[in-house]
Amino acid sequence: MFARTRTYSPDLHDMAYRRLQWFLWLLTLHAASSQYVGDKMNLKCDVIETANDCYKISTGGRDYRGQMRVTDSGLECQRWSSQQPHAHDNTPQEYPDKGLDSNFCRNPSPTDSQSGRYIRPWCYTTDPNKRFEFCPVSPCNSSLKQQGTSVSSRLESQLERQNATIQEQRRNLEAQWRNIKELLQGRDSGPVDLTIEECQLCTQGEWCDVSTAPPTCIPCSSCPNGYKSQAQCSGATDTVCVDIDECTANRMNNCEKDQTCVNVPGSFYCMGKYILCGPNQFYNTNTQQCQKCRRCMGDGSRTIVPCHLVSDTLCSPPVPNLFSALYLSEIRNNSYNNIPGGDKLKLRPIRSSNDSYFSRDQSYQNVILEKAGFALVDINYALKHTCSNYMQLSVDWDGVPEAGTRLKQTVGRYYQSSTVSTAMAVTPGETLGVEIRSNNRECYPPGDRTTTQLKEVADVERSGPFSILWLSHKTGAALLKASMQQATYEGSWRVDFELQSISDPYMLQLKSSNFISFRREGNVRFSFHQAMYLQGLACSGPEGVVMVPKLLRRGGGTVKLLQHMNVGVNMQYMTLVTGAAVPVQAGDRLFMEIESARDCTMYFLGSDSGIGGLNVLWLPHQKSAVLMGELYNNGQLEGVAQRQVLRFTEKNNTDSSILKLNKNGRVMFLKPGRVNVNYHQNIIHSCDYASITAYYQGLAIPDPVPFMQQVLGNTNAKAEGIYLSGSYDVEEGSQIYLQMTCKRGRINGVGEGHFSTLSVLWIMP
Repeated sequence: MFARTRTYSPDLHDMAYRRLQWFLWLLTLHAASSQYVGDKMNLKCDVIETANDCYKISTGGRDYRGQMRVTDSGLECQRWSSQQPHAHDNTPQEYPDKGLDSNFCRNPSPTDSQSGRYIRPWCYTTDPNKRFEFCPVSPCNSSLKQQGTSVSSRLESQLERQNATIQEQRRNLEAQWRNIKELLQGRDSGPVDLTIEECQLCTQGEWCDVSTAPPTCIPCSSCPNGYKSQAQCSGATDTVCVDIDECTANRMNNCEKDQTCVNVPGSFYCMGKYILCGPNQFYNTNTQQCQKCRRCMGDGSRTIVPCHLVSDTLCSPPVPNLFSALYLSEIRNNSYNNIPGGDKLKLRPIRSSNDSYFSRDQSYQNVILEKAGFALVDINYALKHTCSNYMQLSVDWDGVPEAGTRLKQTVGRYYQSSTVSTAMAVTPGETLGVEIRSNNRECYPPGDRTTTQLKEVADVERSGPFSILWLSHKTGAALLKASMQQATYEGSWRVDFELQSISDPYMLQLKSSNFISFRREGNVRFSFHQAMYLQGLACSGPEGVVMVPKLLRRGGGTVKLLQHMNVGVNMQYMTLVTGAAVPVQAGDRLFMEIESARDCTMYFLGSDSGIGGLNVLWLPHQKSAVLMGELYNNGQLEGVAQRQVLRFTEKNNTDSSILKLNKNGRVMFLKPGRVNVNYHQNIIHSCDYASITAYYQGLAIPDPVPFMQQVLGNTNAKAEGIYLSGSYDVEEGSQIYLQMTCKRGRINGVGEGHFSTLSVLWIMP
């Protein structure tokens, strides 16, 4: 076997950069032509001349033998002779008379098929998450040849037909540009090792994608029409295709002398008489004036077809029953001037699913909720400090601390991390913010004093974000909030609560101060946090302090949901945190137990700064689904872990038509919606820090996008828990997965079973 090293020169960098700039400028023209003169159509006259690349409606395209090889959404077709990524029976050997050549679009379904499913040419796709799609092949319709067809109608029809292919070509070129930048920045400067076992399974006509886990053999791509091959498929690289410039390459266009040829990816346009309007405008052929493009407004209204040169935006109708909305922001560029009194942090917006549901104040310190409903709020954070007693980060609700966690005093060399997770019933105009504080007046941020005790706040690439998942009352949700009773505890004990508020006393009840009882079956998302003051050397021993949520079943028996471990410090504060999503039956009871060494005494003295609370949100099955899993590849994570994907065994799935856990550790969503993800892990490591990052990968966003992350510093040869929680939008066919990395050091042990658990709550959008 062999290894291949890819290198790029600065000249290639400059050339690629100029190429990308030129490409993006050309896309703004999009279709700035009165005549499209590619190999498919000719708009020179008022007659549209169709080529042979069309299908007969009467046969459903079963006799189509054209060379289209991409789908309506721009996905490349799978070769008919291949069984990867989709196994099938429509092979050239089985149907030699169906024209199943290469990866061209065909319709091999039988002529007597009554299902009506295959009504035009289609193909299996190379996307493992999308089995098949129809292809953008036009019907052979003689009515298209009629005289008098308006120029704007013909041009708009052509633009829509080409849109999927152009968007796919744009994504491919942008992906190539990102790869070049990463290579020049040294992110992928090492050799690609093709001795990997999975790569040895690749056959001729395939290349090995080593960026996936595990590496995958992928059929070599063929350059589409309008492109030529610059580098052949081999080893660990796919075919590299470059655009053919029809405007300069041996007169590969038929523009008139008074027209200007403009090259675009995969084709070209002839510039004609139409006026090129400004940004966010289109040329109205009826009024013969430039007009501003329509904006899709209203709850759930989205763009179906974007604004074109001569056509306005096409919007979907508003959704009358919007059940959820999402807002994401990150903490950055803050100055800490009044930590003892509490510093409000600036929240930079990242994402909002609907601007009519969220807004912000001018200080960037508060998110304003514009609709009544429920809110699930999560923030992952980490910092280094030596402040006496503790550092505290809180979520403020209308200026009052609603929920907060305290980080214990340590040597300040390594990150400590925590997650603040809460839920509340909100009304329009209420605000949410984040505050950091300490009761130590000598705890100054870096640079403020010669001696500083707040060493560092983790950046957004290591810890975050701040997420708000809003739920409508139309979901039928019910919320219970309680606080922990003041007491002193030692050893193992069950937590006693005092009821604070409840939105529906029929559905949820607090019984015997310990149990949350459910009147109906459904899905529950709970979160618990409590700051405790510890006394006793046993508190910092290997047993630590373990938080254990449990379910008491109505029919008998107790189910342990998870175990989250923290190591305390004698005479210091620490915070117990936990949270998860779980399905419940009518009559089930949720309760919390805490386990610690016998000689470790824990004091809860009460506080008005939100340092303790239990939140239980119940949702009906009709509007939600839950998937639960436990880590099973913990042994593979030990050592010098670098971007190791976590893999789980499914323990519960309330609706397999919505949620699916794949063997590669990825959770797939079969319906669009919004999700709240919770992950607990027990770990021993000597890294500067170990990080866990959750990634989202969708069809519209093919490259993995991190949507929540958390770090944990060196655990000093003891087991310590790391917890992260957050929310995100998901589309049909999208996936999420978790990845762990060790920064300078090694992973010495990872918890199994209840010590490393994943839960995913899906909610109707």
